[in-house]
Amino acid sequence: DKVVYSLNYFNDAAEAADNIVLVMPIPDEVTYLDGSADNNVAQTTYSVDAGQSFAPRADLRIQQADGTTRSATATDITHIKWLVQTPVAPNTGGTLAYSGRLK
Repeated sequence: DKVVYSLNYFNDAAEAADNIVLVMPIPDEVTYLDGSADNNVAQTTYSVDAGQSFAPRADLRIQQADGTTRSATATDITHIKWLVQTPVAPNTGGTLAYSGRLK
C-alpha cells in the first residue's frame, strides 16, 4: 500500500520568514519512495542515521561492518529535511510531502 505524508507550514508572523528548515522522520513500517520528496519550493536532503546528519540523495552512503561503504537505498532513509528556499510571506505557507510504501 502506498501512503503519503504531508507537512503543512504557515507563517503567522508580521514579517517574512526565511531559512525555514523542516524535518520529517520516516516511520519504521514505511519505505521511502525515491524522488517523492523532491519539489521546487525547498532543497531536500536525507538522513540514513536517524536524523544525525543529512546529505543530497546521491551522496548518501552506508558504512558496512567490514569498513567499506555502499550507496544508500530507499530502505536506508530514516529522515527527510527540507530547507524552504525563498522567504515565506506573512499569512502564507505551503505543504511539503513524500510518499512511501508500507513494508
